[in-house]
Amino acid sequence: MARLGIGQIGLGGYAQHHREGYRKLGFDVVAGQDPNDGARERFAAEYPEAAVYSHLTGLLEDPNVEVLDVVAPHHGHIRMDLFRQLLEARKPILMQKPMAAYYDEALEMTDLAAAAGVPLMINQSSCFTPAAAALADLILDRQVIGAPEIGQISVQHLLDPRPDSWFGTDERTWTAVMTVDQLGMLQMLFGPPESVYAVAGRDAAQHGQRDGFGDLILRYSSGLAVSINSTGTYYGIDSVETGSERIWFQGERGILDWRPDVGGTLSQRLSDDDDAHCSGEVSADDDGAPRPAGPKVLREPLPSLRQLSEQEALGATMAHFQAAVEAGETPRCSAADNLYVVAVIEAAYRSSLRNEAIWLDELMGDRYDPNYGPGFRRGYQG
Repeated sequence: MARLGIGQIGLGGYAQHHREGYRKLGFDVVAGQDPNDGARERFAAEYPEAAVYSHLTGLLEDPNVEVLDVVAPHHGHIRMDLFRQLLEARKPILMQKPMAAYYDEALEMTDLAAAAGVPLMINQSSCFTPAAAALADLILDRQVIGAPEIGQISVQHLLDPRPDSWFGTDERTWTAVMTVDQLGMLQMLFGPPESVYAVAGRDAAQHGQRDGFGDLILRYSSGLAVSINSTGTYYGIDSVETGSERIWFQGERGILDWRPDVGGTLSQRLSDDDDAHCSGEVSADDDGAPRPAGPKVLREPLPSLRQLSEQEALGATMAHFQAAVEAGETPRCSAADNLYVVAVIEAAYRSSLRNEAIWLDELMGDRYDPNYGPGFRRGYQG
């Protein structure tokens, strides 16, 4: 695969993780742009052979820049004007998630990119790892856990920004920042839900946040229901010990439990006459009467579900995008695909405000396709 020269827009903070991931996989960042002097100086020291620009025009006109890596803030008043300038360069765009925090902005960006014929992919990096592929294969293989009936996701982080910080202080931090990875993963696995119900709030002690936690329930046409408990306000037991994220899906045959930092466990229900070693042995009450401990279950650790490092996942995302651009194919997590993710974000806030379920077909109108997906299978088929 040919390696396209990367021009990075936004050089501070999280952009450094992008560059580390690209370096690991041998991709060249040939130019960078940022209005901040300090960010440009650090980039120039890191990449002495790369071009450095204070203004966007210089980077967009640089002939060595063949693909754009956008790590600028996602706030609409910044990103929309920036996006229109990017389209004029007619260069493929990989944009850091979320595409937007509001559905109308994401819809406009999707339509503008399509009209310009510019490939636009959203960087849902957690979807581009071997662990994610293995997870999807296990969940979508009906012989493993059966058709998924219920799923739960728990995300516990601490995001305690200063009131004057640009990051984490907008009114849609909870979903657009704290939960967008998980929403992208669900879109990859199952496609869009039919309805969204949500309750959201904030920790009054964290003065920089407008919202910081919430509960979501997504219902799918297959009957699957997924609940998400997500918080950026957590400062309890050390997440290094407990894990900051847990995902599990259950079908009639078993449960797949995934903790990205640790790996996974497959727990399959066995028949009563199965002699395999399992956890469903009979115990006794205090009076000696036999008491079933539950169904017979065979547990299998799945170390293959251990997630890559954040930097490696970002590198894998760029590799997928460049391969799709070279082949003239639509990438996974394209703008049209990610529009459903932003629709769920929009629906979550409308639901919390109205205290009612929001149906995506009512929100998206004729842009909602009930047959879209499942995302993972569709993505690999192009």
